[in-house]
Amino acid sequence: MGLSIIRYTTKSSTKISWGIIKNQKEISPISGDFEQLSQLISKFDEQAAIWNAVKPSLNLTDVNILSPITKPCKLICQGLNYAEHREEAGKERSSDYNLIFRKDESAITGPYDPVNIPSDCQIFDYEIELGLVLGKNITEPVQVTKENVSDYVVAWCIVNDFSARDMMFRASFRQWYLGKSGRTLCPIGPILFFPDKADWKRFDDLQLTLKVDGEIRQQAFANQLIFRPAPTISYISKNIDMYAGDLILTGTPGGIALHPPSKLKRKMAELLFDERKQVEMMVKMNKDNTRLLRSGQQVTCTINTKDGVIDLGKMENFIA
Repeated sequence: MGLSIIRYTTKSSTKISWGIIKNQKEISPISGDFEQLSQLISKFDEQAAIWNAVKPSLNLTDVNILSPITKPCKLICQGLNYAEHREEAGKERSSDYNLIFRKDESAITGPYDPVNIPSDCQIFDYEIELGLVLGKNITEPVQVTKENVSDYVVAWCIVNDFSARDMMFRASFRQWYLGKSGRTLCPIGPILFFPDKADWKRFDDLQLTLKVDGEIRQQAFANQLIFRPAPTISYISKNIDMYAGDLILTGTPGGIALHPPSKLKRKMAELLFDERKQVEMMVKMNKDNTRLLRSGQQVTCTINTKDGVIDLGKMENFIA
């Protein structure tokens, strides 16, 4: 069984520490100062058994859990990677092309921290995603397979890729980086799960669930990913350097809040109207959309196997 690791401060100190969760409520502190996640990863294989043997000395109620992903890092995103999400976005259910884009590290925040709607955003949306943490530096093309993917991915975690949709669709519908990178728009955690070989066999059994004020909005299994972790890492490595501690967001299931225009309406709008008018039309189309996020709501994310053997914890973010 893999290890569930958290990054935290105690309620009496601002010192940042790492620890292993035991019995879902106790913490065995990890000795050593690891300012960066990459430093912890570099010692994991050598020290994991020693860390795991330490008796618990803290309770989860005694700590403030932080994002387990540390800056600086790359947040590399896969888009439209579930068939239902592709369909609701007006695309075909599958594609020959793996959509890759970036989200800025400015967006990183903790799993229980408030999320702020950007001041000039009128269409605010959620996106639960399974995060893959890289365990080694990749500075040349690599051939990753289902059999060796665990050599490249060291941990899994919950990510919510909050999105300012109307900001994304400015400048000819190509402002994804801006619309996804606002401060606090990427809560991560609470757990960084370091799977063992047996856990990898259950990767497809991981169920992603997002709720807004208790209502299920998104739910899917990892086996529904169109582009899987191994070919995705191989594909990205052809052109881009990646490093231990970087995070790949594997895409969101269907069920987002946005009501996008149909293919025909979008094509007509592109022909007849400028960018500003197109965004205004999208905002108007979603004026009465009650699924859009608003201040005061609670967004909850979980990723686990249905039997609870693998559990990445529960992320809860209040929309400020």
